[in-house]
Amino acid sequence: MNSKKLMTFALFGTIVFLACIYAIQGALLTDTINFYHPESSAQGYAGLFSSFGAIIALVSAFFLIGRIPKIHLLLIGLIISSGFICLLSLPESYVVYIFFWFLAGIGMGYIDCLVSSCVADLYTGREATKMMCNLHMTFGIGSMLAPVAIAFLKNVGVKWRNLYYLLAFLGFIMIILLFISDKTGKRISNENIINSENKMTLKDMAEKIREGALPYLIIAMFFHGLFMGGMNSWLTHYVSVTLASKFGSIALSFMYLGVLLSRFIVPRTSIPVRKYLSKAGIFAGIIFIIAIPFKSGIIMCIAVVLSTLCFGAMIPCSLDTACADMPDSTLFATTIIFFCIYIGQGLSSPILGAIEKGIGLQYGMYLIGIFMIIASLILNNKKVVGS
Repeated sequence: MNSKKLMTFALFGTIVFLACIYAIQGALLTDTINFYHPESSAQGYAGLFSSFGAIIALVSAFFLIGRIPKIHLLLIGLIISSGFICLLSLPESYVVYIFFWFLAGIGMGYIDCLVSSCVADLYTGREATKMMCNLHMTFGIGSMLAPVAIAFLKNVGVKWRNLYYLLAFLGFIMIILLFISDKTGKRISNENIINSENKMTLKDMAEKIREGALPYLIIAMFFHGLFMGGMNSWLTHYVSVTLASKFGSIALSFMYLGVLLSRFIVPRTSIPVRKYLSKAGIFAGIIFIIAIPFKSGIIMCIAVVLSTLCFGAMIPCSLDTACADMPDSTLFATTIIFFCIYIGQGLSSPILGAIEKGIGLQYGMYLIGIFMIIASLILNNKKVVGS
C-alpha cells in the first residue's frame, strides 16, 4: 500500500471515528440519564456542549492555518477527542462529564474540517468529487452502523462506561495510521503529501471570502444548515405528533438513506458538480413542499427520500467546489463552509420551535422546503456555474 492509499485509508477511518463519537452520544443517553439523573432540560447537554467545542475549534482553525501543518493539527484533534472520550468513563459528576464532552468537541471540530481538506489535497478533478462524496457517505454509514454495534456490545455484557474506552482505542489507532502514512509519504517523496498553506491575517481571510464561488457557497451552506438541522431535529416530531403517524422514525431513516444514496450516485453520473449544486435544492424543496398539504406520514416519507436523493450530495460537492477554486487554501475553504453549516444548524431548531408554538409546525416544514430552494438559487449564478 503506497503512502497516498494509506493516508486515504487513515482519513476514512478518522471520519468513521467521528461518526462513532456522534452516535455514542445518543446510544448511551439513557444510560447517562439513569446514572447522573440530570434535569430534563439538561439531558441533551452532551451534544450541545460538544457542538460549542467544535465551533471554538473552527474559529481557532482560521488562525492556525499556515502555523501548524494540517496533518499535525488533525493529529492534535484526534488526540484531544480520543483523550477526553477515554476520560468520559470516569466522572461521577454530571458537570465534569459535560465539560469533558465540551473538550472532546474541540477535537471533533478540528477533525471535521481537516479530513475534508486533506482529501481535497490528495485528489483532483472528478476523482476529488467522488472521494469527497465517498468520505461523507462513509460518515453516514458509520453513523448508521455504530448504534447497532453499541447495542450489540451492551447485549453481550460490555458495561456502558467501558464503551468509551473502546471508542478511544479506535481513535488512537487512527492517530498511529495517520502518523505512519505522513512519515511514509515524506520518506518516499521527500515532501508532505498533504499540501501546506500560508499564514492568513484577517485581511487575507476577508479577501479570500470574496474570491470566486466561495461567498455564494458559504451563504448557501448556511441555508443548508438551516434546513438539514431542521429536518434532523423536527422531522420525526412532525410526522409522529403533528401528523399522528407511526412513520416518524421511518421518515428520519429515509432521510439518511436518501443522503447516502445521493452521495453514492451523484459523483458517478455525468452531471457537472456546479450544475448539480445550482439545481438540487430547487428540486428537493419543490418535492418536499408538495407533500406537506397531503398531511400523510407515508407521503411525507416518500417525499423525504426523494428530496434527500436530490440534495444529499450538496455538502461534499460544495466542499469539493470550494477546494478546487482555491487549491492552496483548502483548509480555509472547508473551515468556513463547516462554520456556516454549524451556525445554520444551531439556529434552525429554535426557529422551528418558535414557529410550532406560534402558528404550527406545518408552516415550519414549508420553511424547510423554502430553505432548500434558496440554497440552490444562491448558487445559480455565473460565478458558481460558469457562463
